[in-house]
Amino acid sequence: MTSYLLGNVLGRLAFSYAIIWIAMWLGLAKLSWRAAFRRTNHWTGLTAITTIFFLGLAAMNAHADARAGRPMIIHRLPALGLEIWTEQDPEWETHLSQRAGAAIFTAETPALTYPPAHMSWTTLPQLKFNERDFEAGAKGALHQAAANHHIQAPTQIPVTHQQYGDLTGYETIFEARSENIPIEVRMFCGHRPGHPPVLMQLTTLKHKSTHLAEHIRRSWNNVRYLP
Repeated sequence: MTSYLLGNVLGRLAFSYAIIWIAMWLGLAKLSWRAAFRRTNHWTGLTAITTIFFLGLAAMNAHADARAGRPMIIHRLPALGLEIWTEQDPEWETHLSQRAGAAIFTAETPALTYPPAHMSWTTLPQLKFNERDFEAGAKGALHQAAANHHIQAPTQIPVTHQQYGDLTGYETIFEARSENIPIEVRMFCGHRPGHPPVLMQLTTLKHKSTHLAEHIRRSWNNVRYLP
């Protein structure tokens, strides 16, 4: 748990306790602060504190889920046949390149941003799977990508079923090293039936991918095939 999150939780808990203490002081305790503390620490008071605390967390999560309108930059990329969203505030640096006959779109956090992160997207038109073979093909692509990161026993990395927007496929998270720096890699290979597979990757410092959960959600959930 980060210090920010811990402080937020403790602050909400203290606020919930204060609400019940004031209610007891003004009501049942008849303005006696000792009686207010006694009633607040009774199981009925503690139950009320817990209820207010969790209602506050639920309201906070509902507000977070309802967040809308955060500025994003929409890239329409015929070379990949995809529409990809990247952050605008702060704006991530993007680049389109060709490698081994495939177009690759990349986005990187701007300088002095922590944690630094790199995302990439590419379509795999050379890989054509029917639905029956897609699982094996997607896992094979992830295993090969892990091998490219010099992972020992790449076929043993954990792979889970995942969906981002219209794309259904498989995802893995593993640790590696880049220029002797410990990194964390999150990769997803998915598709919409009838369209070429899409390989998406996030690379950041070790144990820091959770800090980028919102960036991943806003971007990966909005990847779409161009008509």
